[in-house]
Amino acid sequence: MDALRRSRRDLLGLLGVGLAGALAGCEGDGEPTDPPPTDSPTADPTPTSTPDPPGGGTLSASNGIPGDGFGSAVAVDDAVFVGAPGAGSDGGGRLDAFEWNGADWTGVATLGPSDGETGDRFGSALAVDGDTLLVGAYGWAPGSDGPDTDAAGAAYVFERAGGEWAEQTRLVPDDGDAYDRFGYSLALDDGTALIGAFNDEDPHGDSAGAAYVFERTGGSWSQQAKLTAEDGDEQDYFGRSVDLDGDRALIGARRATTLLGGEKAGAAYVFERSGETWSQQQKFWPHDTDTWDRFGEAVALDGETALVGAYGDEDPVGDGRFEGAGSAYVFERRDGRWRQQAKLAAESSEPNDAFGLAVALDGGTALVGAPNHDVDDVDGAGSAVVFRQDGTEWTESNSYSAATPTENGRFGVAVELGSGLAVVGAPGADDDPEVPGSAFVLER
Repeated sequence: MDALRRSRRDLLGLLGVGLAGALAGCEGDGEPTDPPPTDSPTADPTPTSTPDPPGGGTLSASNGIPGDGFGSAVAVDDAVFVGAPGAGSDGGGRLDAFEWNGADWTGVATLGPSDGETGDRFGSALAVDGDTLLVGAYGWAPGSDGPDTDAAGAAYVFERAGGEWAEQTRLVPDDGDAYDRFGYSLALDDGTALIGAFNDEDPHGDSAGAAYVFERTGGSWSQQAKLTAEDGDEQDYFGRSVDLDGDRALIGARRATTLLGGEKAGAAYVFERSGETWSQQQKFWPHDTDTWDRFGEAVALDGETALVGAYGDEDPVGDGRFEGAGSAYVFERRDGRWRQQAKLAAESSEPNDAFGLAVALDGGTALVGAPNHDVDDVDGAGSAVVFRQDGTEWTESNSYSAATPTENGRFGVAVELGSGLAVVGAPGADDDPEVPGSAFVLER
């Protein structure tokens, strides 16, 4: 475990860390900030890995440079996928796939879209389910085959056959428009894809947001539904985060106004499918909701348990807007209603940690990223915290950070859990030549 450090407690039989994603910046509420164009070669780098037993590893891309955003998104099934949405001289993006060969993690594929263009941000969001991989490209702009608009966004479907991944199709919404950012968030489960477009303006106004459901029938994908909040309003960012479990969808709206929390406190929405019809079941927020908490920036759904990040929350540490240490909330569905069960906060919370910017949930285990957390007085090195459930109680079990903390390494900017694996990414700072980005994997 040379590449990671553990703190507070041993993690017996628990999750390790691996890839993650640098989503758009956590310091403001405007459009996502893309890394600046670079002079990197256009050829895709060859994925490499450094073994980190037991079964773990530090994943990187050879020739990777700051601005690639390697680790900006991750997905894990029987392979690990790492997005680098800023890769290439034009910021078109790519992703690398790694498989465990019994000794280390080996790069097995580097994937990109067949129609990639400048600024597509391909690899900014990932989801995998068996032999199907879904990749977001929220900066994609259609040409003659669709509306001529910038950053409408797209999502690409890849299928694996004979051990090889190949692009199958590109998904775009029926009503795609300029700067919708379709593909910024996505989820995939058993032939159903849920794709967020937090900047969509229809029908509730500028940046009210939406999420789209696509369904696979045979070998073809088609749009099944467009989901919007019943009480949607301008600047809600509905669809900023999404997750999917069977016929249930969880959608975050980090800037939604709530009755108790006030302006931009944030909320989460649950939709359920009956037949071919999706309907909103509930809008919820935490007991201590407050202005600018950004509740709903990240969501995770596992059966009848939901985990929602609120990286702007100022409790228990912090005293004002943009000074939140951050938190995450566990909700459970009881008697047909979603009710708060627990509030999670790191024992080492400090102002501006951005704890809750990324969350993952699997059974009774929660993994929460705090990418701005200072480690050993190293600014913005980042950490990720594991919580375990015991009955109705959730307890911090461990905290991870890089063994050699790097300034603005942003370890924990995104997290993911898989069967026997946990992943945490550290994409690094865009302007630091020593931090091209990494992803970390450990056995569970």
